[in-house]
Amino acid sequence: MRYKGAPHNATMAFDMTLLRTLSLMSTALLVGCSTPDPMCPAIVAFANAQKDGPARSVTLLTDWGGPLSSARNAIFVKECHDGGYAPGHALCKVLFEHTSTEFPDGNFHRALVCLGGDRFPVTSTTHSDYIHARLWMYPPEAPAGWRVGVQYDAGIGQATPTLVLTVEPY
Repeated sequence: MRYKGAPHNATMAFDMTLLRTLSLMSTALLVGCSTPDPMCPAIVAFANAQKDGPARSVTLLTDWGGPLSSARNAIFVKECHDGGYAPGHALCKVLFEHTSTEFPDGNFHRALVCLGGDRFPVTSTTHSDYIHARLWMYPPEAPAGWRVGVQYDAGIGQATPTLVLTVEPY
């Protein structure tokens, strides 16, 4: 796994050997695991960093055997675009390391839980069939006058599954 420290995006691609290794490791680590979600403080920090100026977004692309992976001759590809914004870069780093590529709807659900708490109960049996969804949240952690958007595109057809987190004034 590699994280390109470039200010505008990051890309990850795996070959089959690394995939098998990660699969075995993740199976071993997930048994009995119940730790706080590292996405939540990263999303809150991203929201709190916005004091003025335009809306800021971070876009996570997760492609498992789809068009982006095929174009790169990889099994899967993950990219995170931070828009050249330092707090976005920090969020991308966390998203890059702590999100699922194979099950992108889980990333969407986790972001909702981070921002909405118990209003969006998510369990291991929760699954979404959203083709496209956008929700705006007004979490108490966000600066006054700012809202946080969570947008998800399932990547139907030749599209790549996409999660967009946006902080904007309202």
